[in-house]
Amino acid sequence: MSRSGWPGSTPSALISRRRTFTPGHWEIIPKAPKTDEVIFHHGDMLEQKVTFAGKRTADYVGRVITFRITVENGVYPQTAIGHQFNEVWIRANDA
Repeated sequence: MSRSGWPGSTPSALISRRRTFTPGHWEIIPKAPKTDEVIFHHGDMLEQKVTFAGKRTADYVGRVITFRITVENGVYPQTAIGHQFNEVWIRANDA
């Protein structure tokens, strides 16, 4: 059973979805078209493989670093797991 506005619902145009595909990864982030509010996202972990770096962080090249993530009210914090690279991103039109 599907609910209106959720994946698999008819019509699916009730929400706007951003889809990103890269070799080996994908994500779909649905948002409300009138408010741009993120309706939901799958998972709360992000893994990134470091492919280039400066002198201070060169030892990270080739490593996979992990973050715990959330998305709420235009704010996207990444909390480092096992490293020091905490970040907080804010949607440009909310800053």
